[in-house]
Amino acid sequence: CTITYEINMASRLHDTIVELVWKAAHNNPNYGMRELKIIHSMHPTVNLDLLKRVYHHAKRAPKQVDWDVLKARVTQ
Repeated sequence: CTITYEINMASRLHDTIVELVWKAAHNNPNYGMRELKIIHSMHPTVNLDLLKRVYHHAKRAPKQVDWDVLKARVTQ
């Protein structure tokens, strides 16, 4: 039971970090690779290539795009 809980918490943390990176990159024009590397240094289990893809997607997405809409598409 403890292992399942730890895996679930790790998964939630991972999802939260990915969401944080997307929202920060989407809303802050100064957010860049420096910040991604800092996030990755604090959470090395999160794949840096994934963070880069999320970052680039957030920068390309029109401002009216919302994370919740993207999250709903991914989970369907």
